[in-house]
Amino acid sequence: MRRLLAWILRHKKLSLLILLLALFTALNISAYLHAHAMTHIAGPGYRTPKPADLTFLQKVVTLFSGVRIPKTRNWQTPAILGLPFTTRRIRSEEGLTLEAWHVAAPGSIGLVLLHHGYANCKASLVKEAGVFHGMGYETLLVDSRACGGSDGLITTVGYDEARDVAAAFRYAKGLGVRGPIILFGQSMGAAAVLRAIAEEGVAPDAAILECPFNSLLATVKHRFEIMGLPSFPAAHLLVFWGGAQHGFNGFAHAPEQYAKKVRCPALLLVGAEDRQSTALEVRSIFENLAGPGQIEVFEGGGHGDQLSVHPEAWKQAVKAFLRTKLPAGGRVGSR
Repeated sequence: MRRLLAWILRHKKLSLLILLLALFTALNISAYLHAHAMTHIAGPGYRTPKPADLTFLQKVVTLFSGVRIPKTRNWQTPAILGLPFTTRRIRSEEGLTLEAWHVAAPGSIGLVLLHHGYANCKASLVKEAGVFHGMGYETLLVDSRACGGSDGLITTVGYDEARDVAAAFRYAKGLGVRGPIILFGQSMGAAAVLRAIAEEGVAPDAAILECPFNSLLATVKHRFEIMGLPSFPAAHLLVFWGGAQHGFNGFAHAPEQYAKKVRCPALLLVGAEDRQSTALEVRSIFENLAGPGQIEVFEGGGHGDQLSVHPEAWKQAVKAFLRTKLPAGGRVGSR
């Protein structure tokens, strides 16, 4: 030990360099493992709580072990609202089978495709599907890859999920439903919808985007901030390794940039108290839209489902948007 201390004192600059290199290596190893855990779905069992719900001890454990995300199972179906549905199987270009629920509507005026958030499943959008059905639309609720009843064990937080949106859109067009086709996405689903329109050739008649993050880096930063931890450089390393592991540039996964290629009418919905996709960040997406846009901010709303917080305001905002932005007024009814 004395010899080591003596060597360190004689080579202070070199010792400091070795220490910094060790810390840099440790940070990168930790970020690599965290990125792997966040994008690889685990088997059944314990699930790491949301950042805001973690105790101090859980935060410490999570910092070293990474999150654990088991595959989400569909805990309810449209039948809970008295809506008959058919389970559909959709084949993606990569050969994955995506599970979807098709809820028909006699005399329908169009079709709404619904895409859920990160580490969730189509069961989380049953209420929204019920509202659209009440307006006269058929609905297709889709499980993204690695979620619910769909194939896969890897999620890319909206990047590859854009291909799932594209596959579902092609399938929906083949159903022969008369009227407009509308894409609804929540959180990761909203990011996937924006990327699908911008990069996958998807051309809906309208898009409804609830709490989309404006960039992958921003939403990862917020996870650290919610836990009361500094986001630099951990968030940047996490985004780098998350993209590198799955063959894309994580820093370029930015819905605010995808918005520049979105020419269809788009409605953005955001909670004023959302700490993961802030109202300011959602507004940056709105301001970049190439086509007509509208933004609605719900006071008191957090991240995700705004329908549960302000049901009447949500319904009215969506109904008014569809009535005014779609061809022939959208023919939105109320059943």
